Amino acid sequence: MIVCAAFATLWMSWAAPMLSGLPEPLGWAAICIVAALSGTLLAAGMATIRRGRRLSLATVVGDSARRGMRRGFIWVLFGEIAALNVAAYLLIGHHMVQYLAPAFTLIVGLHFLPLAKIFRAPYYFATAMVMMSAGVVAVAAIATGSAATTANGMVDLACAAALWATGFMSWSRVHTALAVNRFIITATDPVD
Repeated sequence: MIVCAAFATLWMSWAAPMLSGLPEPLGWAAICIVAALSGTLLAAGMATIRRGRRLSLATVVGDSARRGMRRGFIWVLFGEIAALNVAAYLLIGHHMVQYLAPAFTLIVGLHFLPLAKIFRAPYYFATAMVMMSAGVVAVAAIATGSAATTANGMVDLACAAALWATGFMSWSRVHTALAVNRFIITATDPVD
């Protein structure tokens, strides 16, 4: 949740060149929306962490499952970082910098596919599809003559929206799991 909020805010900051052309009231409204969405998601994430710390982690996920998740996440993260660097090297080396944002979007979207399985979060597939689709549309738009600033700004907006939605879905899922776990724990406590 917290990572989604942080990266959604980052994607929105990358959309700033496109949004800078908006009339001033709309620009301020966009800033307020970003602050409200990210702030709410950050607060929900922090509250969930505090609430989750009261439960034994072993009651939620077993130790071996946690290690497997961590190991899988690290491999996916390393693969994503390597792919981002290769894409940047190739695109910059071939003077195709305008395609960096769509390429990064495709790679980041792609990394959600294995994460969906690792974290047992099927809604990550939707996040992946939105981000990868935005990347493909931006590549097509730039290739057919659209301004890179506009195409990249639209990609950034789509990615921010996908990450906010993913963060709120994660919050809902964890909130439900914690509520169920709390009920199980309290239901099995000895009665006076």
